[in-house]
Amino acid sequence: VNFNERDITSSQVADWLSLAETRVKTPSELTATELQQFDDATADVVVVLGSDVVLPDIPTPTYYDPGYNDYYDPGTDTGDDYIPEDTPTPEPVIETPTPEPPIETPTPDPEPTPGPLPTEIPADHGGGPPPGQ
Repeated sequence: VNFNERDITSSQVADWLSLAETRVKTPSELTATELQQFDDATADVVVVLGSDVVLPDIPTPTYYDPGYNDYYDPGTDTGDDYIPEDTPTPEPVIETPTPEPPIETPTPDPEPTPGPLPTEIPADHGGGPPPGQ
């Protein structure tokens, strides 16, 4: 019985049991008695087998054994120089130097502009007595 529209799962189970797809039922195809008998809120697919069923050989499942570790970590030093054949040779890393920023030298303050040189003596003789007096 295919509850919750698990079409792929129910098809795979039917194929494994060598059943035709017409043998897979939906809840709407069941009688009230069958629905009461097989309805399980926790099940997506319910398989009903008769006493004359012959189950095919079930392959032994392969489980992960956490005690068995065959992972090769190239970053771990194992003491040997083993490198698998299909390990690519890493490209060399060429670091391009970063240029240093130019050193800025402060510009000195400009020298004050000198005043004009006197080229004539003022008419009042610069505030002093006229020459020769």
